[in-house]
Amino acid sequence: MTLEVNSAPGRALRAVDQEEGATAMGLAHPKYKVAVVQAAPAWLDLDASIRKTIGLIEEAADKGARLIAFPEVFIPGYPWHIWMDSPAWCIGRGFVQRYFDNSLAYDSPQAEALRAAVRKAKLTAVLGLSERDGGSLYIAQWLIGSDGETIAKRRKLRPTHAERTVYGEGDGSDLAVHDRPDIGRIGALCCWEHLQPLSKYAMYAQNELGRASPCTIHSRRRSAPRSTMPPRESMRWKARASCWRRAQPSRRR
Repeated sequence: MTLEVNSAPGRALRAVDQEEGATAMGLAHPKYKVAVVQAAPAWLDLDASIRKTIGLIEEAADKGARLIAFPEVFIPGYPWHIWMDSPAWCIGRGFVQRYFDNSLAYDSPQAEALRAAVRKAKLTAVLGLSERDGGSLYIAQWLIGSDGETIAKRRKLRPTHAERTVYGEGDGSDLAVHDRPDIGRIGALCCWEHLQPLSKYAMYAQNELGRASPCTIHSRRRSAPRSTMPPRESMRWKARASCWRRAQPSRRR
C-alpha cells in the first residue's frame, strides 16, 4: 500500500501573486510516496525474511516510493508461540532457540545485504526486526537512509505482556526525531508505545512530522480488526505497517 504525503513545511518556498501585482513568499509542501507493508513474514527463517524484505524494498522503489515502513519484528516474524502456552512449553517445542537463532544481528552479512538493497533502491527504510545482541533479543526498528547508511537504531521501551519472556527493554535514549532533507522530520515508535502518552510527547516535542507505526495483529476474524491506534494527530502523518496471521483453533495434545 502506498500513501502520498506532504514533506516538512519550510522545505521550499514559492511565489504567490497578489491582486495588486505584489509577490509574497508562502510555504510549499513537496509530496512523496510512502510504501506501507502489510504482509505475512517468513516466520522463523532469517534468510527467507531477508529475501522477502529486499523484494518488498525493490517493489516499493519501482512504484516510486521514497520511504518504506515495515511491521513490528517483520524479521523473522512475530513470536506467536508466546501466546499459545507457557514459556516452558515454548522451550520444549524448540521455538525459543529457533527464534533466537533467526533473529538479526547488525554486524551480520544479512544486515549488510539489507543496507545494500536500500542503497540500490535509493529510498529510506524503517525496518522492524528482532535484534540479537549478545545473549538478548530486542524489538527493534532500524532506520536506513537512501545512501544505505544507518539513520538510527532503536528498541521498544517495554515489551508488552508475554513479549517480556522473549525480549529485553529499551533505555529511552533512542526516542528521537531525525531531520532528513528528502522526507522531513521522521520518527518511529512500536505498537503499544502509541498508547503511552509520554512516548508520543517526546516525539511531538521534537517537531516530528511523520512516524513509522508498526504493529502486529492477531485476529480470528476474516475482516480486519478495529485499530487500537489513536487517531491522526495535528499536521502529522503516520505509516502503520501490520503483520498478519490468521489464528487457528488450538490443538494441544
